[in-house]
Amino acid sequence: MSKDEPATAAELTESIVAAIETAEALALTSVARGDFTQSEVISERLTPNLMQAKLYAEISMTSVPEIRSGIAEAAAVASDLADMDSKYSPLLSMLRRLREAVSRNLS
Repeated sequence: MSKDEPATAAELTESIVAAIETAEALALTSVARGDFTQSEVISERLTPNLMQAKLYAEISMTSVPEIRSGIAEAAAVASDLADMDSKYSPLLSMLRRLREAVSRNLS
């Protein structure tokens, strides 16, 4: 386990919030460029999955499968976005690290 991996429910919540904030910032840049499609994908598919995972982390239910599945689905969406535009690659990396950390440490 590396020092930046979430090891507690509070750290997991912080990591998920950071991913949500990153996704929202990227969505805003898409809207500013007039590309509403990518912004809609973030708001309709990626963010809800992360919000669900965050809810369970906030109440310290870190072993529920919804956390793992929510983060995995968000990573899949980010992968699709990164295939379209490389600006989403950092978000994808963040979600992959988070997914791996959850699988290793918070089962």
